Amino acid sequence: MIIKVYSKEGCDKCVSAKVKLKRMGFEFEEHSALYHGELHNGWKENNSVDFKSLSVMTEGQLPIIDIDGRCYSYSEAMLKLKELKKDKK
Repeated sequence: MIIKVYSKEGCDKCVSAKVKLKRMGFEFEEHSALYHGELHNGWKENNSVDFKSLSVMTEGQLPIIDIDGRCYSYSEAMLKLKELKKDKK
């Protein structure tokens, strides 16, 4: 399983997600949401991203957690990972 966490500096929820993933025993890759703006395609007609407003547009939506190529919000990802961990037992 490949887990990627897209976050930004100064985001308490992002830090909490990474701490929780470590406690749950999951390895993950860390990525900057500002650098990987392509996750947010579709906000403009031409699928580009306005990086100046990206932090405002993602406020309350970070971190974005990618599990095997599918992106989840923090709460959705935690539920999914708890299910996967339970299924492994």
